[in-house]
Amino acid sequence: MRKIIFIFLTIVSSLYSQNIIKNGDFEEFIECPTNLGQVSRCKYLFNPNFFTSPDYFNYNCLGYKVTYNPYKLFEINAQSGYGYIGLGSRTELAYSYQEYVLLELDSILETNKKYKLTFFVKLNKLKYYQNVFDVVFTDKKEFKKRVIKGYSIIDETQVVSIHKKDGYKNYTDWEEVSVEYTGKGNESYILVGLNYKTLRKFSYNNKRKFLLDKNCVDDVCYYFFDNFSLIEVNPSPSPSTEIPR
Repeated sequence: MRKIIFIFLTIVSSLYSQNIIKNGDFEEFIECPTNLGQVSRCKYLFNPNFFTSPDYFNYNCLGYKVTYNPYKLFEINAQSGYGYIGLGSRTELAYSYQEYVLLELDSILETNKKYKLTFFVKLNKLKYYQNVFDVVFTDKKEFKKRVIKGYSIIDETQVVSIHKKDGYKNYTDWEEVSVEYTGKGNESYILVGLNYKTLRKFSYNNKRKFLLDKNCVDDVCYYFFDNFSLIEVNPSPSPSTEIPR
């Protein structure tokens, strides 16, 4: 009997793994957002590109000193809870306005351990979509940037690009995005947003391919993000609890 209980506890421990992204569902905030561009009001969330203004939304804050009501503008519910964020992105490298966010981890990643990152996206009806998302697992909060025609673009080397052949163009339902990553050691943040190297490789020559509306005149993509989680894949079982005879 004791052996059976031990095996059961080991299996349960192996299957269970804790999300190590702080506030990955964006429910905790310092202050209610009252306008667009206030992502810094969400706890453990940073804007690493000060030339841009990513957005934070929380339906718990409806009616709380909101001077410009983005909720009516975007008409969307969170994937989980009440909070979510929004990032804008231009499709041309030459005029590439790119918004980014930096998520803080609850513990640093360990060398050679495997992790799975999962999050949810939903396209706003700004007519354009993209077929890739970039993330960077990192131990820093400041990044190398390139300024192209007045636009600041982050230029990092260790980029994980998550591609989808048909593109991320669902504006009706939230879509799950996931990727596995092997830790290099000491990563304590995740950067989200299109990287310079991705934009160089990513061809927008055939722009009509990425249109949802043939009458579109602006090449801006805008995505909502919610419910980020990072869990260890096949974690080591916890020490067993002694079972009395």
